[in-house]
Amino acid sequence: MSWKTVRGAVSIGAAGEHLAMSAFKALEYRCALANLEGTDIILFDDDNTPLRVEVKTAAGPRRDTGKAWAFMTSKGSKTKRQITTDDADLICYVALDLRRICIRCTSTVTGKRTTLYREDFLEPEQKQIRLAISKARRRLDDY
Repeated sequence: MSWKTVRGAVSIGAAGEHLAMSAFKALEYRCALANLEGTDIILFDDDNTPLRVEVKTAAGPRRDTGKAWAFMTSKGSKTKRQITTDDADLICYVALDLRRICIRCTSTVTGKRTTLYREDFLEPEQKQIRLAISKARRRLDDY
């Protein structure tokens, strides 16, 4: 299977990272761009525990449906592998055209590609962020 190169991918990704950071900062979470392999943002929860956030951004919906946003939830340049909790604690999907995020615990990633729908992005961001952080913390505490 060939992986399609996205024109302007670096700019699209950077815009997504900043949109995700603005959602975290609006809820008064401390966070910073990390630019580390597999980690785009370091987010500090209410207990000051650092969480690694991987941001995946789509400029718009898939052309074939216009109703679904497709994300590459994989790592690697030639040989792709699915993102796991070893890579990041949270995954933040950004629909750039909607200016909305959907954030989940990385343990929810089930494949190298993930498709989300408009309703996924319409859930209140505050609720999504708090739930994802709670799930990630439970996973870390169990580890």
